[in-house]
Amino acid sequence: MGVKEPYQLVNGSGLSPDNKMSAAQLVEVLKYGHKNFGFFPEYIASMGIAGVDGTVGSRLRGTVAQGRVRAKTGSLSGVSSLSGYLSTMGNETLAFSMIMNDPEDRTELMQSTQDKILLELCELK
Repeated sequence: MGVKEPYQLVNGSGLSPDNKMSAAQLVEVLKYGHKNFGFFPEYIASMGIAGVDGTVGSRLRGTVAQGRVRAKTGSLSGVSSLSGYLSTMGNETLAFSMIMNDPEDRTELMQSTQDKILLELCELK
């Protein structure tokens, strides 16, 4: 899939303290999935739509990003992740992955920062 560096994926259902995969490696997996029509429709359909449904259903409502982001979330104590695809205002599809660590476990701050980044990316023309 293009993932070059060593990684360890123990639990594919979400974040796990035993998983060792960087955001850049996750983007390589997303790019691979986007290029492979054989499973891409089901793959992207498994992701929530920002402002509409899934674990991102309450995020980015009423913004230009609503309906333009398909993503999966993950969280552990002090960790928040968000990976998926977005469509820019210029109709370009981008793969993204964000994994944020915060020893103070400020989940709301991590998620609002992720949302700000997604909004900026969606506004690209």
